[in-house]
Amino acid sequence: LVFLPSIADLYMYKRQINYIYPNIRVETLSSESDDETRKLIFNNEHNNIIWLATNIAQAGLTPSNVKTVIITGYKYINSCDKYGNSVLKRVFISKEDFIQQKGRTGRTHEGECIICIEGRRRRTYTYEDLPDTTPVEIQRISLDSLYLRYSYRGLLLENIQFIHNLDNDKVLESKQRLIDEELITNEGIITQLGKEVSKLSINPFTAKNII
Repeated sequence: LVFLPSIADLYMYKRQINYIYPNIRVETLSSESDDETRKLIFNNEHNNIIWLATNIAQAGLTPSNVKTVIITGYKYINSCDKYGNSVLKRVFISKEDFIQQKGRTGRTHEGECIICIEGRRRRTYTYEDLPDTTPVEIQRISLDSLYLRYSYRGLLLENIQFIHNLDNDKVLESKQRLIDEELITNEGIITQLGKEVSKLSINPFTAKNII
C-alpha cells in the first residue's frame, strides 16, 4: 500500500509501474474509485497487488492483508495565497497522518512500514521532521471570502462560535477590508455589489475588479 498525495499521482505511478513490471497488478484507491474496486479491497484472495492510494485509505477504505506500507509523506490541502485566493497547497503529512498510515499494516499479521520522504536537493525526511498536526481548514482559508459568505446569509462572522477558534483580529481586519471595498456596510450587512461578488468563488477583491 503506497500513500501518494493526489489522484493524478496515482495514475502517473500506475502507468510507470505497469510499463516496467507489466505482470504486476496495480490498483488505485481514492474518492473516485468505483464499486468494483471498493469490493476488491475486502477480498482476501487477492494478495499480490500494489495499491496506490490517497489519504482516503489512512482511516477509511483500507485493503485487507496489507503486508507493507510505503509512506511518501505529502498531501494537498485547501489554503489561500497572499492575495486571499483559494489554492491547493502541497504540504508534509502530519505526525498524526503518519501514525494512521503506518497503522494500515500489522493489524492482523506481521507487517512493515517504509518511509520514503524526499524533499528538495534529494534530502530525505524522517518522522521527526513532520509537523505534529495540520491546521484545520477554517484556519487556513481566506477570512475575507468566509466573512462575505456569512454576510450573504445575514450572519456576522465575529458572532459565530466555531469548534476551532478563529483569530479575532484577522476576522475584524477582513470585515474592515470588505467595508472599504463597499461589499458590506459598517454593520456587516452585505451590499448589492457584495451579493454579485459572492457569486464568484474567488477572492472578493479580485471578483470586484472582474465585475
